[in-house]
Amino acid sequence: MAIIYSLLDNAVKATLKNRRYKKTRRFVKITVKRHGRFFLTMVYDNGRGIDKSDYLKITQEGYSTFKSSGLGLTIVSRFLTMAESRLVPISVKNKYTKFSFKLPL
Repeated sequence: MAIIYSLLDNAVKATLKNRRYKKTRRFVKITVKRHGRFFLTMVYDNGRGIDKSDYLKITQEGYSTFKSSGLGLTIVSRFLTMAESRLVPISVKNKYTKFSFKLPL
């Protein structure tokens, strides 16, 4: 549950801080699908996005783009590592971010 909460919290922050959406609908979407013997979970938002150069940094302790502790994605990454999974970011700066991960049934 902490994984979902942290990803949703970040998605909401990123979406609210993206000022280009004054007249456009902002959204955060979560999907969970069965994928063989796994659940595939995706959290998607149309917020400010992440530079590809930051993909490796975002899970490092203390790294933050929100003026926060920078622990959220670090903890998510550690939980997923314990579950033999990983966090996969896909993002386009100023357009969207999608995080996905798989967990066994």
